[in-house]
Amino acid sequence: MQGDSFPPPCPVCGSAGQVYKFSQVYVSAITAPADRSPADEALLGSVFGPGAGPVEAAQFAPPAEPAEKPRLPHPDALALALGAAALMGLFLLFNGSPERFWRGLMVVGALGAGYLLFRGRFIFRYARARQAALDAAQRSARAAARWAGAYYCAADRVVFDPARGGCAALEDAPGFLLND
Repeated sequence: MQGDSFPPPCPVCGSAGQVYKFSQVYVSAITAPADRSPADEALLGSVFGPGAGPVEAAQFAPPAEPAEKPRLPHPDALALALGAAALMGLFLLFNGSPERFWRGLMVVGALGAGYLLFRGRFIFRYARARQAALDAAQRSARAAARWAGAYYCAADRVVFDPARGGCAALEDAPGFLLND
């Protein structure tokens, strides 16, 4: 019961005798055997039994962070940069021929008008992707906070969160920690 002098009772058996901080079990398990304290060894012995390894500790791992997606620039910034580059290229390419420059300018103008016509769609997709990334980051932060506040009952092999209520079998811990 390292880290907590009085852990909460298990919602299944009502006892606090074999209740441990979920995160502490993981941290103790991934600590190198030479660096473990006697309290860590006792904790691991009561949770896993003798000879526990990283396979058992993986069940206690914190929720995975969402894959970081590349941040795309705002569609307007991209269109502005491409338009400026196109104008600069036209000027440099057709500096000696004004009529070719004006034809090229009309093509760039038509592309700009096409962008403005579909700008709403581009902005909507950009906003939706950005919101999805923000939502994933918030879900991950909530799951990490739940992981840090969860407890494990070794007698019943259940994970529970006294702050939010409810419990789940150890095999269902990732889903329990990720769901609101």
